[in-house]
Amino acid sequence: MFIAVGTDANGLTVPVAYGLGTTEDTANWTRFLECLKDASAREFTVISDRDKGLAAALPAVFPNCKHLACSEHVKRNVGNDKFAVPPYYQLRSAPVGPAVGVVP
Repeated sequence: MFIAVGTDANGLTVPVAYGLGTTEDTANWTRFLECLKDASAREFTVISDRDKGLAAALPAVFPNCKHLACSEHVKRNVGNDKFAVPPYYQLRSAPVGPAVGVVP
């Protein structure tokens, strides 16, 4: 299932479009995006799980659209075998508590 959502004036997430496909390949994403393009005259930003089919289809249908990675998906993938964890991320992702021994 392919889903496009947006944010309304009150900051609520609202469904914009949905579609059905057998796989998340470039052809199915292109068909979904073409239908979305017909319904929308505006450019927008896409936040996704970095699906390869979407990444290939998006620039073909919306060449000026920004494509960003979903931080939740990146967080889940960091540390598994598919991604190397850079040392700076390990330090930055450590739990943050009250400063101890810091003199202002």
